[in-house]
Amino acid sequence: MTKTIELEALDTLFFRDGKPFTMGEDTWAEGIFPPRPSVIYGALRTAYFSEDIERFKTIKTKDDSSLLKITSYCYKYGSRIYFPMPLDLIEVVHPTNKGPRKELRHLKLNIHDKENFASSVPTSHFLESDTNNYDVVENGIINSLDLANYLAVNMSSADYHSLNDFTFLEPKVGIGMNNDTRTANDGQLYRVGMQRLDQLSFAVGFEFEQLDSIPAMIRLGGEGKAVQCQSIESKKVLQKICIQMPSTLGKRFKLYLATPALFTDGWKPSWMTTDYSEHKGIKIRLLAAAVGKAVPVGGFDIQKKEPKAMRKAVPAGSVYYLELENETDNTRLEQLFHQKSISDIADSQLQGFGITFVGGVS
Repeated sequence: MTKTIELEALDTLFFRDGKPFTMGEDTWAEGIFPPRPSVIYGALRTAYFSEDIERFKTIKTKDDSSLLKITSYCYKYGSRIYFPMPLDLIEVVHPTNKGPRKELRHLKLNIHDKENFASSVPTSHFLESDTNNYDVVENGIINSLDLANYLAVNMSSADYHSLNDFTFLEPKVGIGMNNDTRTANDGQLYRVGMQRLDQLSFAVGFEFEQLDSIPAMIRLGGEGKAVQCQSIESKKVLQKICIQMPSTLGKRFKLYLATPALFTDGWKPSWMTTDYSEHKGIKIRLLAAAVGKAVPVGGFDIQKKEPKAMRKAVPAGSVYYLELENETDNTRLEQLFHQKSISDIADSQLQGFGITFVGGVS
């Protein structure tokens, strides 16, 4: 059974990026926002073990908490739900007498001229804008209702923002301590880029029968700050999180990543090729993609007491345009992809990477 919770920060938060930091050699510890879904996954597993610490001490390989699965991950502001903005949407600015007016537009899927087109990926199509006067919204988020319209190819306007509008940088100054003498070490002054959230919280869905009750507090981030945790029971809010797949789809469709994804093939799943190839009983080919810059994914293994291997993930919001060889196979798209993880690296699906929504293509 899926449970959905809201995580509300009571203080500043800090999530490490992939860069090494050593006091005395570095003075500024940079962070990332938003946190990867694996951070929430780890926090929930920790909350589970905190109820019975002896259970954790007896772990050798897998345990009950390995059954935990993140099924959704988005943002909550009041009663509104936001998801990462699809990267095939651009912001166009129109100058008016009352100031600039902004709107979102789709990139257009076009067939390229093979003789005058150079690409490292031999796709038959590409995405282009119908104007040069546009921007990409940094850390963009879009209202879930508008995302549903986007997936249904029915979006006329949109409620969208940047996550930067809801977070504020609050640097924290610290100094390294000598554990033996409990005095400050010379030359180890540093600053940490803490983030304070302005009425923004995380909405997370997960499956984990072993967690009997929702903990009131969990620890989150690099300094283990307390975060308030409560169950989301409102049907209206839950409907906004569980976006329905469009009822009518043709031969072409798109896959939108609601969370970062980890692939063995780098920027795409290995089964996603430019020629029709079979995947779980249907034949698909890749037409084009709007993929953002890779994001680092790491972490710390508490049991082994060592950092996890750093990987590069495809960022949330990335979009893949695909085509079915047989249009009647679109009846299987919900079962195969919609609100499912398409990550193909071990355990990444359980941790909430690669959660996907299916959309139409105009």
